[in-house]
Amino acid sequence: MQSQKLQTIGNELGSLTKHLGGAGFEQALADFMGTLLPHDLMSVARYSYTAPPVMIAYSAEMPQTIVDSYARLYREIDPYSLYWRDNPEVDIITLSELSTGRRKVDRYVREFLFNNGIKDEIGLFLPRFAGSGLGFFYESATRRYGPRHRSLLASLYPLIANLYRAHLRTLFAAPPEDIEASPATLDIMSVTDADGAILWSTPMWTGLPAAIRAQQREAASSPHGEGSTNHRVSPSQALVSEKLSNDPHRVVWTLTQSAATEANEGMFDQPNLPFEEPLTPRERDIVKLILKGYPTLSIAGRLGLTRGTVKNHRRRIYGKLDITTERELFLMYIEAAIGPRHDTN
Repeated sequence: MQSQKLQTIGNELGSLTKHLGGAGFEQALADFMGTLLPHDLMSVARYSYTAPPVMIAYSAEMPQTIVDSYARLYREIDPYSLYWRDNPEVDIITLSELSTGRRKVDRYVREFLFNNGIKDEIGLFLPRFAGSGLGFFYESATRRYGPRHRSLLASLYPLIANLYRAHLRTLFAAPPEDIEASPATLDIMSVTDADGAILWSTPMWTGLPAAIRAQQREAASSPHGEGSTNHRVSPSQALVSEKLSNDPHRVVWTLTQSAATEANEGMFDQPNLPFEEPLTPRERDIVKLILKGYPTLSIAGRLGLTRGTVKNHRRRIYGKLDITTERELFLMYIEAAIGPRHDTN
């Protein structure tokens, strides 16, 4: 029986490695962990220092109502996100290990988890990369996760972490246009040498305004310490830099977009931005919410629309503006706000 189980695990690992550098790797990795840890539901969230968490994958058994309510109501008070930001070395954490007695934590547990039939939850955080990181969460409707489950995840963590690092290395070896294949990374990204010379970049990076790329070159000229470094370029954007773990002479640069906060909630509300001219009033409302960092589900909730209706609006908006991604929309806003880019290279 034991040998059969080991053979099954070996086969699943072999299948998992086929996803390295591909769009399905994070889901496949979470599913592999799920075969070893008892659970009823599974989710994968992306955490960032500059934006609220986003649920990027989940098990087929996860009710859509839970996914929607997390995006609409509870991601802003996600206690795992707060813990992740305050504890850079965290790898595994159970729900009971989160401090209780704080209003946001208690509300998340009482309203989001228990009201959705979730009795307990355990999380595993992958190594951080360029200011963001992924968390795998396993939920149970009947059991409590204790030391035995934590020990199991701890024993597997070196393998999982190294597989994830191998995924990133494979991803960066692919053509730049393939960067969007993985939700572990953003598509406005470049890799430089220690002196700041660009060795590799995504197509969206080369389309950035010259002013932002000049700020990146200036930041690259200063000594780069260990870990991630944030270089604020606007109230809502930052350049995040981090050395590649397998090559300390190379630095990855990512342009991150902060989500809406009290400080920047109104910054995208200017009327008559040039690129808004072909849009209807409803489409302009949606554009402003996209620019503020709201995902499709949150936009639907704020405007009283269905998720499908918002998706249809987005397709029409992109068609009218002759773009294909949200990043291009951000770049259009930057150009409208600070003027057209003039390359200095």
